Amino acid sequence: MEKNDVERFVAEIELVSPFKAQIINKIRSYVSDINSKSADADAEIEERIIYGGVGFFMKGKHFGGAYPNKKHVNLAFSRGVELADPKSLLQGKGKFRRHLQLFHPDELDEKDAQLFVKAAVELEAAGSK
Repeated sequence: MEKNDVERFVAEIELVSPFKAQIINKIRSYVSDINSKSADADAEIEERIIYGGVGFFMKGKHFGGAYPNKKHVNLAFSRGVELADPKSLLQGKGKFRRHLQLFHPDELDEKDAQLFVKAAVELEAAGSK
């Protein structure tokens, strides 16, 4: 998917639920910041529309994303079970995936979303070498 597809998707979300668009855009900014600081061009993170949300990919492999639901946005991590979670913020009982449920943009800081995104990127980069 093209970046324009993601922009269009988020713009449509904003029409219906501005707070969800705010959350998704903030998460996207975390990813963009990581991309801009990375010296490894092979580890660039791409965004695509997948599973009804914005998925994040490294070397073609999906490792997480921001997925709007009826009343919140899930920030999901494909290898979430491997992420350090000392405050027990991540939800999910599956074999691998974990997620944060975000009901308000302020929860991004409260639930350490940026740290989880950074850790997930580092985990994926280490596992995909």
